[in-house]
Amino acid sequence: MVTTPPSSPGRRSLPWIIGGCSCALVLVLLFAAGIGVAVFFSGRSDPEETATDYYLAWVEADCETFRAVTTEEFRADGLATCEDFVESAQNVGLSADGFTITGSSVDGSTATVALEETYSADGEMWEGAFEMQMVRDGGRWKVDAVQETEEYQPV
Repeated sequence: MVTTPPSSPGRRSLPWIIGGCSCALVLVLLFAAGIGVAVFFSGRSDPEETATDYYLAWVEADCETFRAVTTEEFRADGLATCEDFVESAQNVGLSADGFTITGSSVDGSTATVALEETYSADGEMWEGAFEMQMVRDGGRWKVDAVQETEEYQPV
């Protein structure tokens, strides 16, 4: 009589261990790929997003954001230090809902965003329009110049 030895528990579980490890490896790779894509796109911006961040930096006197969305050349004209920026921002009566983006265009590594704004100065409301010229810098759009396009008038 020929008898077969009983199979060891290790042999029956080996396919489950290999399958489980393979699934875990696939999940780790998918997670890493997702993180990579998120990091790649998080550093990107569009000109209108940059314009909004720039405006809100003025509203909140947020120097860190202001520095992140402007070029060194732009800041060199009177806003080189955080102290200069915060003092200027606090002297302007901007509100978060005081601006409207009216248009934008991109031409290669440059962009223009047009805005209309209303703000308070010396207890009086003013409205006008301006454009932001932007350049692509390190994968992000940054404000390089701001130019008034419609003279500011009391409302």
